[in-house]
Amino acid sequence: MPSYFSRPEIYLLVFMPYLVLSLSTFFWTLKKRRYRVRDLVLGQFLMAVTFPVYAKASLSAILGIKSAFVTTPKGKSLALPWRDLWPQLGLLILSFTAMVWGMNRLVYEREPLGGLSVNMVWCLYHFLILSSVIYFNMPEKEKGA
Repeated sequence: MPSYFSRPEIYLLVFMPYLVLSLSTFFWTLKKRRYRVRDLVLGQFLMAVTFPVYAKASLSAILGIKSAFVTTPKGKSLALPWRDLWPQLGLLILSFTAMVWGMNRLVYEREPLGGLSVNMVWCLYHFLILSSVIYFNMPEKEKGA
């Protein structure tokens, strides 16, 4: 039987030790390598901004498509046109829409409270992370001002 059909209490009882061990190992490794929590947060923001590049590269590798190597320009950064950020902005809008939809279900249906709440928290997390694309897309001179 798949784990998502089990009772929430049993699932948490089995999943929590895994989660605690995984996070403990992860943060212990961060500390040993002298990374700060700030580095972790900035890394999450960077992955949210650059995920389309990694997705395209992975898909090209799986399909065996050779792509040209292009160097990035050096110097001051410029803002990308908003149309080039459609994957990030699309997921940002989708996450917000899912939160609104979840709130609507909580108000009118009130079932399943736990599942809806957890999914809304994940949507909020992704919404906040993906919102960083707006900050990171500003030219350098505007960031410092």
